[in-house]
Formats: sequence, C-alpha cells, structure tokens
Amino acid sequence: MLEFVEVPQRYVVGVRRQVSAEELSDLHEHAFNETAEVLAQAQAQPGTSCCYFFAATPQVDLLAGFEVPVEQVAQVQEAATARGLAIHRFPPSAAAKAVHNDSYESLPDARQAFTAEVAQVPSEHPDGALAPISWEEYVSVPSEDNPSAGYVTELYQSLP
Repeated sequence: MLEFVEVPQRYVVGVRRQVSAEELSDLHEHAFNETAEVLAQAQAQPGTSCCYFFAATPQVDLLAGFEVPVEQVAQVQEAATARGLAIHRFPPSAAAKAVHNDSYESLPDARQAFTAEVAQVPSEHPDGALAPISWEEYVSVPSEDNPSAGYVTELYQSLP
C-alpha cells in the first residue's frame, strides 16, 4: 500500500558505483562491509542501511551505505574520503513509500510494482523535468534462527 511521507534531511555515507543489475548483490555486501569499517574507524554510529538509485540506464547508478547523524558527518569525512567513499546530503523531500515484508529475492518484483504504482500519481512536472530518486531502507533482516522470516524493507521514491 502506497503512502505519502515527508522525509527529513539526511546524510548517507557509502559506496557509489555504476554497476549492472547482476552485480547489485555483490556490491551491497561489499558496500555495507566497507562503510561499516569506516564508521567504526571514525567512531561513528551507523544508522539505517540503505541503497539510493539515481539512474536506471544499462548500468545502475547507486549509493549503498548507512545513514549518519548530521552531528557525526565531520568526524566521518576524513576516513570516508581516504577510503574513496561518498557522503551525500539529501535535502528534505516529499516521497511515496511502501513497505515490503518478504525476502530480498522478491524485492525486484516489489520494487517494480511500487514504481508502477508511483507512476500513476499525478505530478506537478509531467514533462519529467525533475528526475526522481528512489531508495530502499533495510529496516530488519532475519535472524540466524529463522532465515526465512523477518525481512522488512521500506521502498521510497522522491516526488517532485
């Protein structure tokens, strides 16, 4: 079910790359591990793990990492830069949101259905002058005791 939310300003530190769809899962693991190491080195607390999608061409332009509180951005900056990580500031925005309660294997289908539903929302910019940014926030993952349950992913798309 689609809902509309106001998303506050946030900072995300992570790996930004252009990859093929087949490389996404490998990049996720690498990006989250590398970013977690940098945050630990900087003695910063990682926030929600997330992945931002900027463009869908033959290659996917994405940023995978963790939200970082604004108070910790400065302490993370040096370590992130030294390791080639990006820090992005996302301004407050209106967004469409849906919650996916199933495994990551079914996430591409959920994302496709979400995108189709958002496309039906009337836009103030019908010519597409503002390209939307979409992202996923990985709220929870399954425990080792029950690997088939427990996935919660929030899907977002900015609205013009």
